[in-house]
Amino acid sequence: NQKTLEMIDTLVGDSEVPPIIILQSDHGPDATSMESETDPPVPYLQERMAILNAFLFSGCDVEDRLYPSITPVNNFRILFDGCLGGNYGLLEDRIYNSSYQSPYDLTEITDSLR
Repeated sequence: NQKTLEMIDTLVGDSEVPPIIILQSDHGPDATSMESETDPPVPYLQERMAILNAFLFSGCDVEDRLYPSITPVNNFRILFDGCLGGNYGLLEDRIYNSSYQSPYDLTEITDSLR
């Protein structure tokens, strides 16, 4: 954590052009902490899907584009549209889960978590 904070301070302090920084994590705790993956309880899913999703959009006016339920699928769309003149628009923020036994068998859990 300290090294990350130092890096961000250096980027912000030493950049001639105001930097754009997106800092995000992958996911919460591992499913191996559960007895069964087949029907994970909502509290587990909430913890598993919680991520760090932090932005510094220096020189861009995107405050009105950010919202509490944003998922990573829209991070770069906001960056491209709000800072770089793109026209990608937002995708629907949906959340999916899978088990280790069937990693490509995705189950949508958006409504369960909101």
